[in-house]
Amino acid sequence: MSVTTPASGIIRLHKLTMVTMVTEDDGDDALAWLVRDHALVIGRVIASRYAAVGGPLIQAKETIKGLPGNQGGQMPKVEIIKNVFRSGFALTDLAWVPWVERGRAGVDHYPLWLSDGAREQSVGLLLRFPPGAHGDFHEHLGYELMVVLDGTLDHSDGRTFVKGDLIVEAPGTRHQMSSAQGCTVLAIRTRPAAARAAEEGEIAPSRREAYMPARD
Repeated sequence: MSVTTPASGIIRLHKLTMVTMVTEDDGDDALAWLVRDHALVIGRVIASRYAAVGGPLIQAKETIKGLPGNQGGQMPKVEIIKNVFRSGFALTDLAWVPWVERGRAGVDHYPLWLSDGAREQSVGLLLRFPPGAHGDFHEHLGYELMVVLDGTLDHSDGRTFVKGDLIVEAPGTRHQMSSAQGCTVLAIRTRPAAARAAEEGEIAPSRREAYMPARD
C-alpha cells in the first residue's frame, strides 16, 4: 500500500476488505479517518443503511423482515449490488442517468444516496465512462473517495488509475477525470464540488483534449 501525500492518497488493493486495515500510521489523520469512516460502505459493496443517515431512497432497496431485535419486524433499507467489480454497462438492472452538466460529456451516474441539504451532506455514486467520456474541472469542498471498479480512469494531472485503485483527494484539491478506454467508478463526496476554470499547469498536455473550461 502507498499514500502519495498528506493531501491525497492512492491505495492499490485486490479486495476491498483491505480498506479496514488502514490506520493513522498509513497517512495523515484526515485520510485515515475518511477511509475508516467509509470502510463499511466499501467493504460491504455499497450496502448502505439509508434510514440510519436520513438519505433519500433511490430504488432497488431490499427490506429484511422478521429478524430478532427489530421493532416492527423490519430492518433499515439495504441496497446490495453484487459483483460490482465489472463494467457499469454490464449492470443493466441499475437505473443509470446521464450526468448533464457543463464540462461533462458521456458520463452516466447511478445514485447510491444523495445529500438532503441538511442532515446529510455526502453523496455516493456509481459512475460509468464510455471511451472518451469526461467530467468537468472542479474543486473539492470536502473529501472525495474514488475506487476504480473496472477499466482505467485518467486524471487531469496525467496519472492513470486502474481497476482496484482507491484514490482519496482532500478539500481544496482540483481535477478533471476522463477515460480514454472507459471505466466504472465508485465515488463518495463528503461535500459538494464547485466547477472551476483550470489554471496554467493544472491540465497535463496529454489531457488537454478532454478539458472544457467551466462557465465564469
